[in-house]
Amino acid sequence: MKTAPFRIAQCQGIGMLLVACLPLFSARIASAASPVESLQQQTEKTARAYLRTQLAQQGISDAEVTVTALPPNPAPEACPQRFEISPLDTRYLARLRFSARCPGTDAGAELIVRADVQATVLVAAEDIAAGKPIDPDNVRTEKRSITNTPDALSNPADLSRLTARHAVRAGQVLQKRYLQALQLVRRNQSVRIVARNQQIEAVVPGIALDNGGPDDVIRVRNVTTGRTISARVVDFGIVAPAGTAPAQPSD
Repeated sequence: MKTAPFRIAQCQGIGMLLVACLPLFSARIASAASPVESLQQQTEKTARAYLRTQLAQQGISDAEVTVTALPPNPAPEACPQRFEISPLDTRYLARLRFSARCPGTDAGAELIVRADVQATVLVAAEDIAAGKPIDPDNVRTEKRSITNTPDALSNPADLSRLTARHAVRAGQVLQKRYLQALQLVRRNQSVRIVARNQQIEAVVPGIALDNGGPDDVIRVRNVTTGRTISARVVDFGIVAPAGTAPAQPSD
């Protein structure tokens, strides 16, 4: 504890050799200006970056992310370098779990992080009935907290050929989990099997053996031959043999 003051006094009295002491002063100034981040601060920085990456992958680019890391209990031993921090459970934004490990040691801890995310998302502009196709006229955009709705949708293009699994009320945030692909064909429904070979088009009756949305491959029984084939869903009540170019017949 007494060595540093002695060295400083020694430097002040040497005149021309003062330059040699500059690194000592610089180190002290840098240390005072750049305190080491606490484990909670390191965790918050990691959590914030992680959430922004995940939100960007969902197409949410204007998110405002606030995070608070709770003190670990018990607190880990001091680490001479930055902790390695990684996500453990990120299903619920209100209670994220991260692990912290000190490289090369057994020191570590788990931390709970509380997050709040504000973002512009899609909201039902009117009541939407279950099974009804959703189009841009049914929705509007609003700035909302999505802390409890992490799978909220933000791009109207994502609603293409989707329907609501359950009724959606006006003002409700549209979540991916509550939507499903539009069912163009239902099991046991009569369908038209449309096949094209260059300029030749053939249409035969069939029975769908599975439900199917756009581009789904389902089983279809050819009524004429009795054979079951794999067919791609093209439109309402129309399928095409899998691997062929479909053509919708004219009415």
